[in-house]
Amino acid sequence: MKTFTAKNRTEHIISIVLLSALVFAAAAILVRQSYYDTGAFGFITPGAGAGGSGVDLEGITPAGFQAMLNGESYDGETLFEKINGKAPLYLEAGFRSLNTRRFAKIGDERLWMEVFAYDMGDARNSFSVFSQQRREDARDLPALGYAYISSGSLFFAKGRFYVEIIGSAGSDLLEAGIIEAGTRVAASVPDGPRDRITELDLFDRNLTVPGSEKFYVKSAFGYGKFTNLYTARYRAGTQTVTVFAGKREGQADAEAIANGYRKFLLGNGGSVKKSDASTHMAIVDLYGTSEAIAACGDYVVGVHEAESAAQAEELLKNLLLRFGEQAR
Repeated sequence: MKTFTAKNRTEHIISIVLLSALVFAAAAILVRQSYYDTGAFGFITPGAGAGGSGVDLEGITPAGFQAMLNGESYDGETLFEKINGKAPLYLEAGFRSLNTRRFAKIGDERLWMEVFAYDMGDARNSFSVFSQQRREDARDLPALGYAYISSGSLFFAKGRFYVEIIGSAGSDLLEAGIIEAGTRVAASVPDGPRDRITELDLFDRNLTVPGSEKFYVKSAFGYGKFTNLYTARYRAGTQTVTVFAGKREGQADAEAIANGYRKFLLGNGGSVKKSDASTHMAIVDLYGTSEAIAACGDYVVGVHEAESAAQAEELLKNLLLRFGEQAR
């Protein structure tokens, strides 16, 4: 008969304690799983932690469709879990929150759409991400303002919201449902006094390639101080050339940015072909293309990668006229 020593009894007690701990841990895991918390995984129902985007995705269901899953919300810390590689573009442009929801055709769940409603804080930020991601096969949808259809999906900016409605397949029936959902989303966003982007109206509409306008929150053309800059493509003969304009804090700031960009170009191998101290204008040759920069009241305006100095100067004069007194 085996005799229990003090050592045996101690080891026996330790074994019982360890076994009990394992039993309690397993029980805790089962309880945790029974109260599944999607918030722990970065997606939560609207209003449960990410602040909500303010767009009502409950009331946008198009006719003949139904919601497939509960809505999800993401904030700045969890956005990468939904869109991963694109997250930096949104975060740098002032992203606040994202609400998503998926809808499917009743009777055919292969035809579904997913709605992404990004709250970008203001109209300029939403236009920034909208414009920088414009697809090559875009088909404008003027009824929704800054909007287009591409590969059966809808993309638009309305107020502080940038919205994508992505379809599962190329289908006229699905596209009609997507446009209906998009129209309902747009209608739910009230018009604000600061939603109109006046800089876009100052570009010459007779020269502008439709849909070519973009807005860069920072570091346009690789120059760190080019913040809040609008660009457009102008027709110049058989070619198109990028022009740009950005409002600064005042005339002194605009002049400082114009001079800074000129120095930036010279520091990267450029050479001045023509200059005018009155507007801080400079035409710079850079590896076979021409750049133009000038200050115009509170604006800095210019031309990027023109074919020649003459072409750059001609387009710059157009900008100086349009962003002159009427832009103050």
